[in-house]
Order: sequence, then C-alpha cells, then structure tokens
Amino acid sequence: MENDQNILFYDGPCGLCQGAVKFVLRWEKKEAQSQTPLFFAELQSPSFRVLLNDQLPDPMPDSIIYLHHGKVFTKSRAVFMLASRLIFPFSLLAVFQYLPSGPFDWIYDGIARIRHQWPQHQALCEIIPAEWKKRLLV
Repeated sequence: MENDQNILFYDGPCGLCQGAVKFVLRWEKKEAQSQTPLFFAELQSPSFRVLLNDQLPDPMPDSIIYLHHGKVFTKSRAVFMLASRLIFPFSLLAVFQYLPSGPFDWIYDGIARIRHQWPQHQALCEIIPAEWKKRLLV
C-alpha cells in the first residue's frame, strides 16, 4: 500500500455518515485537496478490504475509518484529523487530536449507537455534484 493514500471510509447506508462526507466535501480547504487528495469509499465497498487488508482495526468500527499516509485512524481521532482539512472555524476541532481520545470516543460511540435511527439517504453518488463524484472510490 502506498503511504500517500488519503481515504475516508464511511458506512454507506448511514445518513449521518453520508452527511459527514458531504460536509467535508463542502467545507474542505481548497489547498488541502490540491496538496493531499482525499477520497471516499464505503465500508461495504470492495476497495475497503483491498486497501486496508491487514490493517483492519480490532474491533472494527462500523462508522468511519480514516486511512492517512499509511496509518489507520478511527472514531474521534479520525474526526479530529479530518478537521484539519476544513476551513475556519471547523479546523479548530483539529486541536483535540492531541488530547487523550477516551472521552471523545465515548461521545462518538454514543452517537454511533443511534445513528441508524436517522433517515437514510440515496446512494451518495446519486446526490452529490458531478465534480465530487470523481473522489468516490468503488
């Protein structure tokens, strides 16, 4: 696996996860994408197991996994790492990646437990603008 890969894996049927992908696409700094391209793939996609093969965390989270320069980040750590790619004021959340993740993971797990109660959306590739579709991996 190449160390320059930068992929956010998300739970495809989850409306909250799809919303998070759209949020990142909408509020990402333009220079972040030009410096280190970020791509997106569903946890249910064939590319997920191919790209992460022996790096799957145990237990494997079912909401988001962020593959960044060959390292795997999950839960709140993934969220805070992604925040650094966003415009101000959202980028301020990135400072939390340097704090212990325990309390933040507890909150993350609570939200993850109820996220399937939220309305599901169409497949993400059907509802995002064409210029973003090239960033979705199958």
